Amino acid sequence: MKKKKKPKLHHEARPLQAGEAPPPALGDCYEAAFNFVQKNHDKMPGLHLVHGVCLVGTGPNEGLPFGHAWCEAPIPIELPTSATAEFLALTAALTAADALVVCIDKSNGRDIQMPKALYYFGGRITQVHRYTWREAAKWAVKTRHFGHWELDVDN
Repeated sequence: MKKKKKPKLHHEARPLQAGEAPPPALGDCYEAAFNFVQKNHDKMPGLHLVHGVCLVGTGPNEGLPFGHAWCEAPIPIELPTSATAEFLALTAALTAADALVVCIDKSNGRDIQMPKALYYFGGRITQVHRYTWREAAKWAVKTRHFGHWELDVDN
């Protein structure tokens, strides 16, 4: 019986040496997201660092999993004092459904901000781990890198 080959990822991960920058194919998403959450947690209540598994969307590696990092924050809503009960109920329902959450992706010098539902759909995101800024700091100290820390993915 032939052994089934594991699909090759679109890039091979390996530990980096001290002071070594990641190769361009790997990007800087873990470091960029970590730095963003550490610098902005006091200005953006509810901000989280997120590690997740995305699936390559197009090309010869379509469908292959890769680890990625971004941040998520609730969209601040100032309710008018004249808000009706229906308006308040809709706001509560949207908040409960994570529809009022924005994903912030600072990887590779970008500044992508979009509603969570669109970001997850576009990235075909499967696994997700969320961290507060304190939890992220503890993981970074413990592991001596920016992530990923708990994903079930090879890179």
